[in-house]
Amino acid sequence: MTASDAVRRRTGTRFSGLAWRRARWGYLFIAPWLIGFVLFTAFPMVATFVFTLTNINLAQETPLRFVGLENYQDMLNDKQAWAALGVTAKYALLALPVAVILPLLVALMLHSRHLRGAGAFRVLFFLPYVVPFIAGVLIWGSMLSSSRRYVELDPWPAIFPGLAIMVLVLGFNLFGDGLRDVLDPRLRIQS
Repeated sequence: MTASDAVRRRTGTRFSGLAWRRARWGYLFIAPWLIGFVLFTAFPMVATFVFTLTNINLAQETPLRFVGLENYQDMLNDKQAWAALGVTAKYALLALPVAVILPLLVALMLHSRHLRGAGAFRVLFFLPYVVPFIAGVLIWGSMLSSSRRYVELDPWPAIFPGLAIMVLVLGFNLFGDGLRDVLDPRLRIQS
């Protein structure tokens, strides 16, 4: 073992400048998710658990105090709580397997080589997803067709919103390209 190996073992692995920059950008990009997770998931879960150890209720008339496991004891002795747990167990045992197995069987049928009329089956399966889109296109087409004479008489109310949409989309595209140029290390010019 050389002296440099001993120093590396003692101090740990050191990142290069590029690795630190990538790690920093990674932490920056994951920070909104982490903040959202802490604020909207972890904190409410901990607060809910703490509330179960107090006498809090919706019509709070008495001062808030610590009651320990008394709420859990009350729940275990409540027949309505056991009935609710029974309904939940029935749902989990009956509905959830159907919700998992049935889509799996449909997916297997959609991709089966031995299914006769597979094309017709796929059309019938995806038809409910396509029909609303086609209906929307036809409705928009009829609305635009009926308002065409107004656009021919006075085009300015249609031109300015169209230009605004075009400038907005172009701006987002240019912003995305610039952001990619700044953040993608493969596009940086080596100096």
